[in-house]
Amino acid sequence: MDLIQRLFQLRQSGSDAVVSEVEYSGLQERMHVPNDIESWVHDRILEWRETSPRRSLLLVLSGNAGDGKSDLIARLLKDLGDAGDLDVIPDATHADSPREDQVGRLIEFFTPFADGAEPPAEPVISLIAMNTGMALSFLQEATKRDASISFKQLGAVIRRELGLSGDGQEPSWEYEIVNLDRRGVLSFDGSPALFDGMLDRIDPENEDGVLWDAAQRCSGCEARASCFVRTNVEMLRLPEVRANLTDVLWGAALAGEIHLSPRNLWDFLYQVTTSGTEFFAADDSPCETIDRLQQDPAAGAPEVQRRLLYNLVFEPTGEGERGPVLQAAGEADPVLHVRRNGHAIEGEVFNDPASDADSLRTAAEVVGSASPTSEPDPCLQRLAGQLELGEWERADRLALGRGAVRRARIVGVPGNVGDEVADQEVRDFGNLLTSYARWKNGPPPEDVRKFATDTVAAVNRIFGAAETGDPYFRQDTFSPASNFPLFAPVNLAEAIEPVPDADTVRSPGWLAAANYRPTYIAVDVRTGGESPARIRATLALYRLFQRVLSGYAASSVDLEAFFGLRYACERLGNSSEARELRIRDVKEGTLYRLREQSLFGTTTLEFEEVTS
Repeated sequence: MDLIQRLFQLRQSGSDAVVSEVEYSGLQERMHVPNDIESWVHDRILEWRETSPRRSLLLVLSGNAGDGKSDLIARLLKDLGDAGDLDVIPDATHADSPREDQVGRLIEFFTPFADGAEPPAEPVISLIAMNTGMALSFLQEATKRDASISFKQLGAVIRRELGLSGDGQEPSWEYEIVNLDRRGVLSFDGSPALFDGMLDRIDPENEDGVLWDAAQRCSGCEARASCFVRTNVEMLRLPEVRANLTDVLWGAALAGEIHLSPRNLWDFLYQVTTSGTEFFAADDSPCETIDRLQQDPAAGAPEVQRRLLYNLVFEPTGEGERGPVLQAAGEADPVLHVRRNGHAIEGEVFNDPASDADSLRTAAEVVGSASPTSEPDPCLQRLAGQLELGEWERADRLALGRGAVRRARIVGVPGNVGDEVADQEVRDFGNLLTSYARWKNGPPPEDVRKFATDTVAAVNRIFGAAETGDPYFRQDTFSPASNFPLFAPVNLAEAIEPVPDADTVRSPGWLAAANYRPTYIAVDVRTGGESPARIRATLALYRLFQRVLSGYAASSVDLEAFFGLRYACERLGNSSEARELRIRDVKEGTLYRLREQSLFGTTTLEFEEVTS
């Protein structure tokens, strides 16, 4: 199997993407990246075996499909061995509800944890992988199947540990509900995370990696100068490329566009190295397809440059489906957010492709510096020569201009364009979330307090009534045609405040091992009801607030995406304790005040025109 065919095995539709109950393949063994959450569960089981006061232990691995639940169990069974105390369901399927024939098996599995169940003579560890939907729907199905058994306490424990309900009574058995949805696969504090380990696994020089044996066939390949796949793999060895890709993926995750899991990240790596299987769909082997590009350099050069990693991250080649991660990453395409220097480079390269040759040679040297030979990358080097010699069609010249901007974003070659297209807001918001994740109770950290201040100021600018003074909020926004809009005073500093993250406050033992960091800041808006409206300050809302604080006037179109914030802020006056309202006569432009006055124990309403 050649290097390209091996990368094809990483795709989400491949047989090695899912861990089977009956087999753990050799490739899956090489794909495995040791991580802290695996070690935590392993040590928790050993601790129970050594020190438990002889109570059964329920260990549920929850999460979405592709989060690595079955893989983790396969590793645990291999490392721990069965001491006769394990009851295991490695995969309760990825459906949202159990099949008819599964319900009985699941009832049997959970019986030691049923309401009023007698403790077994020999306590056991009950270990199961099941997604959140399956866990919740099973509890309903079990009651329908057998009315004599109840799992109310189990349901309360699962819901509480998944953050779906409040505290409940502690059961007589031990438990850990590990939600792998909360696992952070990207590095956010400089320490390696799961994605870094995955990149190490596709390093062709890593003898324990997935490409080691296949990559040896590349040695001495006469078509290497056209092999964009090997060049893409070599790019992923660069620390700068890894860091910049992590930034792009964080941007996609924080925007709420994608849940990053090991499975879809492997699919992402397959896509950005090979461009997909469709280009290689001929009867020939993938290497023979690359060889044809080598035989006709002029015709092959546009194909090669379209499939270089920094283009594949952001733009489809038009062949086959892009995975969900690539779809989300496309929103961060620097070409869509480019400014003066980027536009200048795009125009220059479009008009004269040769103008990019030196930059491409620099990139070839940077990429080549990570190889054992330290020689410039032959594919990028050859493409640089083609820029000077070849005739490029208009569409290809447009692609070259976009590629020059994207290369600055991903490869990290220093320069004005690279500085311009870096997404500083993703980094700033990420740093804010890191600080927020440490806040459990008491006063918030300093940067979270500053965010609260900025939030109040931004909300004031968006919703505050300039006609009557900033502390006043219009009360009839849903009837904008009114000739007499009504305003109420609001103390925003008291009405709006961030609150600690629910998972951080609950602080289960496995959370730190999961490399958890929230993806939004929870903010309460007190609108006068029994409980405040809680909104999520996401990256998108953070971006809007930053623009508003810089002078941007938010429109109703902007706020359509943040209906929760809009709805809460349009009701803020309901929470006002001030006994005053202001009314504006739209036609006359006159402002009136309606207020409650107390004099000698008598309360009256006073209505007057505001003259200043």
